[in-house]
Amino acid sequence: MIGLIEEIRGLITEADKHEAALREATRRRLELEGLTAELHGRIVFALRARYGKRSPQLHAFGIQPHAMRGERQRERDEAAEPQ
Repeated sequence: MIGLIEEIRGLITEADKHEAALREATRRRLELEGLTAELHGRIVFALRARYGKRSPQLHAFGIQPHAMRGERQRERDEAAEPQ
């Protein structure tokens, strides 16, 4: 009986260690996700500065160029027209 209790205590201690490791890994993952989001923003900004914010070349980098003025409104109008 005492052996079972000691084994249970050992398993609880082991579970606590794994839970702490999981929390640390989650904290680090969230920290790195924030860093990569910041870096992504900087890269997008640099590419838009290099090629122009409306340049179709941005598609090659997976970046949506800004629409020309009035272009979005025309697209909305065309989509709203009954066919």
